[in-house]
Amino acid sequence: SPCLLSASLQGDVPIDALLRVRSRLQPELRFYARAHVESFVASVKGISILRAIADTVKLTDKDVELEEVEDEEEAKLDQLVMVISDLYMSKRDIWHMHLAMMQERGQLIYRGFGKNLREHVPASSIESLCRDGKDAFCGLVGEKTEVTFRSSCANFF
Repeated sequence: SPCLLSASLQGDVPIDALLRVRSRLQPELRFYARAHVESFVASVKGISILRAIADTVKLTDKDVELEEVEDEEEAKLDQLVMVISDLYMSKRDIWHMHLAMMQERGQLIYRGFGKNLREHVPASSIESLCRDGKDAFCGLVGEKTEVTFRSSCANFF
């Protein structure tokens, strides 16, 4: 998981709630984490964000606070561009993958995290995420998200 939460938060945060990670140093940053059951860990204090993701958004461990998101629409992506490598994929496979990203109120996708969609496409990466006409570091895939699949060396049929 790209984000782990302190087990002490489990009673305060509803399961599967979307949390906004607020940076005191970057108040305009919109960064999110999902409170899945497996995200709560006793050895973590507050939130632990994977170094590759934290470095991408320039977050330090001392400058963040968590708050529950009331309206998940604020986290929905307008556009996602995914690069697929070394696979043969049909349009049906792509449609199923897109559908899976929208299930359970939308999958949270992070730029700079190589394992976003590993269960669907092991050799894939996120090229760009866009929300409100601006680059985004993370967001939810929704019904209105324009998902573009690009190939680096995959064959689509």
